[in-house]
Amino acid sequence: MPNTIPAAGEASLDAQTTNQRSAVEGALLDLEGQICDLYCMIHASTMLFERLIEKPLADGTIKYISSYERDIISFAWNNLASRASELRRDFYAAAHDEGVQ
Repeated sequence: MPNTIPAAGEASLDAQTTNQRSAVEGALLDLEGQICDLYCMIHASTMLFERLIEKPLADGTIKYISSYERDIISFAWNNLASRASELRRDFYAAAHDEGVQ
């Protein structure tokens, strides 16, 4: 194939595409901490729900949970919802080049 010189528009388009990819990669890396925190909270909440809710139901026993355990479950549920909502917001902000908050 002969050596060709790209038209001015082609060169700037390639540079623009590369810059957009770099911006997206940077935005995703900025979200890495939030993704890892959400994953850890999901894991901790799963263990909590299994211990306090699923296991007693599977055994067919009625087990009352204390107000302390209820508060922990409530905290875990609300924390997961909050983290997921923040991650969703920041993901779309990054996708639209508004930056991560």
